[in-house]
Amino acid sequence: MAEIKKINTEFQLLDKFLDTSGDAGTSGQVLSSTASGVNWVDGSAIPGVPGGSGTLNTIPLWTPDGDTLGNSIITQPVSSEIRVAGKLKVDSPVTGYSSTKIQTGGFSDSQSGINILNSTTGYGYILFGDGSGADLYKGQIAYKHGDDFMAFNTNGSQKMTINSIGYVGIGTTSPGAKLEVEGRVDFSNDLRLRGTDSSANQGVSRFYVDSSNKLYIDTANDGNNMFVIDSGGNVGIGATPRIIGNYRVLDISGSSGAGGYIGLSSGSTQQGVLYAHSA
Repeated sequence: MAEIKKINTEFQLLDKFLDTSGDAGTSGQVLSSTASGVNWVDGSAIPGVPGGSGTLNTIPLWTPDGDTLGNSIITQPVSSEIRVAGKLKVDSPVTGYSSTKIQTGGFSDSQSGINILNSTTGYGYILFGDGSGADLYKGQIAYKHGDDFMAFNTNGSQKMTINSIGYVGIGTTSPGAKLEVEGRVDFSNDLRLRGTDSSANQGVSRFYVDSSNKLYIDTANDGNNMFVIDSGGNVGIGATPRIIGNYRVLDISGSSGAGGYIGLSSGSTQQGVLYAHSA
């Protein structure tokens, strides 16, 4: 048996390593011990040492056999960003909508979300874009922590605001009421104003327009129209106004058998009454 040499100091190789057969191997090979000596072998031939090749700026991925590396869908074209050429799933084992690019959570999760964190004076936002420049953020959902308000932008400008006390502004960035709208508002059904009365019908005023363009005001939500203006400008109090020739009519109707009247007063003193009794 050959004498074993031990080196317990620095060792500098000035030429090349040779294997047992006297071969210097090729670039990239490593020395592997055999039963009778050492041989130069490729790294992929050693268990646990990955083989394969990859593409520049691509983060490698173990192939299913676990022994070689190949390209993954994750790339790093520049040092400041990582790109995923597919769908990014964060703790999400299920299949979501096919067109989404980021997915989190699963159907058995009781909670799942995305947390955007900022300083106490910072902005957090989600941007929607379709071009360059300002078109990169034409749509936006933003939260300003300094004032604690949420803003909704469309077509490049702020359209709706919810401020720190819950007031909602549409067309205004500084709402002064529960709902403040700047501009025209159209209602396809009716508008109801509810008071604080606990009864289902009391404390409700209902405004609506019928197919004949009559405006109705119902003060108790009970089907009794207390105020009506028709398309000709005639006004009815207690009932729909009757048409009398070409005159503009103020038609006052009392309950059945009671008639109606117009009272003239000064302060708390009644000065006169114009009264009509129903037949």
